[in-house]
Amino acid sequence: MKAKNSDSVLNPTAIEAICELHFTSSENPESQWDGKWFGRLHSALGIDYEMEPKTAKGVLVQATMGKATMSDNLISFNHMLYKHRSKNQLIQLAPWLLAINEIDDYPGWTPFLKHIEHGWKSLSTIIDPINLTRIGMRYINRIPRGSAEETVGDWINKNDIFPKRILSQFKDFFLRCELPLSENTRIIVTVTEEQIDSPVKSIIYDIDTIMTKKHSGEWREIEKSLNLLHEYIRKEFDSSKTNKLNNYLNKQK
Repeated sequence: MKAKNSDSVLNPTAIEAICELHFTSSENPESQWDGKWFGRLHSALGIDYEMEPKTAKGVLVQATMGKATMSDNLISFNHMLYKHRSKNQLIQLAPWLLAINEIDDYPGWTPFLKHIEHGWKSLSTIIDPINLTRIGMRYINRIPRGSAEETVGDWINKNDIFPKRILSQFKDFFLRCELPLSENTRIIVTVTEEQIDSPVKSIIYDIDTIMTKKHSGEWREIEKSLNLLHEYIRKEFDSSKTNKLNNYLNKQK
């Protein structure tokens, strides 16, 4: 992960950063979702984005004249993707959820925050009034190990979350810990092996935060909470860095 307001880290481990904004269109929780918002958001985001529905493969069963047939087809969901044409940026819209992703090439917090701002303000132009009910901020880090004998503790220090036992592991490990940070904010930390077929597997270090405080649609209020969640994640990551990880982060590729 890069520092909050600079690109001082030469070799970041973040492979994906995700912000999830759960919203309603009014104070009425029974407000109906309008499918026209998918197309309108595409127009509001601008020509830099391509729109495509999210699909998944599934078995479709059809009955005709008393006979049932099955086919393997792509099924469309009520979920739209907006991919940036030149950057590794993705915006997703599903009923009452806006998600903003930075994928593979994490640009740093300031550009990511601007990407979130663009997505939220674009949505706010088509849904009015709009209220925020929950914010999620998550960073997924891949820490590459040099050998299969390297333990978790070679890369991650013991802190308030990591017990000594997980740090001594070098294979088949999984730890998930969820703790409150405040009355309406929680942190969820997961450490496990990358799920790949390789004798040397990277460490996946996943830091997720959730804030259930309700917000108005005003960006200044939302921005303050986003900065706070990012600081929680930054603090957790920094407190767990070993010298080995710190050297890796600052090594010229």
